[in-house]
Amino acid sequence: MLSQTLTLNGRPWTIHQTGDASGPAMLLLHGFTGSGRNWDELAKKLPGWRIIAPDLPGHGETAPPSGAMPEVALDLAALLDQLGVDQAVVIGYSMGGRLALHLAVQAPERVRALVVIGATPGLLDAEARAERVAADEQLAQRIESDFEGFVRDWEAQSMFATQKAMSTESQEQIRAIRRSHHPKALAAALRLLGTGSQPPLHDRLAGLTMPVLWVVGEYDQKFRAIADAVHPLLPDARFAILPYAGHAVHLERPSAFKTLLLSFTEKLPEPASPRRSDA
Repeated sequence: MLSQTLTLNGRPWTIHQTGDASGPAMLLLHGFTGSGRNWDELAKKLPGWRIIAPDLPGHGETAPPSGAMPEVALDLAALLDQLGVDQAVVIGYSMGGRLALHLAVQAPERVRALVVIGATPGLLDAEARAERVAADEQLAQRIESDFEGFVRDWEAQSMFATQKAMSTESQEQIRAIRRSHHPKALAAALRLLGTGSQPPLHDRLAGLTMPVLWVVGEYDQKFRAIADAVHPLLPDARFAILPYAGHAVHLERPSAFKTLLLSFTEKLPEPASPRRSDA
């Protein structure tokens, strides 16, 4: 993918793009410690699409966030404006999935369809949110004081255990992306974009009228339970469990995820006409 730096609200964002510039747009949002480059393998499998994969705030060379999820969602709408895109199929994984939900709630006219991978609409319980904020603050301090130790422990989490079945090359690419971030910027992202910091969206999901595909891996038990709870709240949603996959289905089984994604998108209505790009 080709990379460029854009300025949104006075702050730099790194954007990776590939595909057909005149084709329908697909906005890909990575998870915490990731990058737009995490979507490289999937992007190769989507001819005819205009792929837009930003490094989210606090990741890569994109500036740390200046606000929480609702503010960053509006930044994404501004990004689409700058790129001349009226509507995009928005795909978000984990942290990116939470951000995709906020974009869909705040600017539904910009979201042609929504694909959520291993994500949550937030924590309903105020005490649970406070506990998560405290835990994330401890983790942010670890990122700032012992970044290499943080990366090692982050990768050792049980929800990433299934990634050990991926090729050595793929695992090394993911690790290289994690290690490429600036610790203070990444810590700022955790503080402002963490699950505890975001307003829960459960009571707003019923208002989402665009088609939704909600995907979880077969072995991702925590997020399968979350998907089960969310299912009755969405008016036009398809839920899919991808076999032999854990939390990051698009990384662990890119070909299978591509098949699922294209089956979903081929039934979508035509996108809105593209705007003129000033980028």
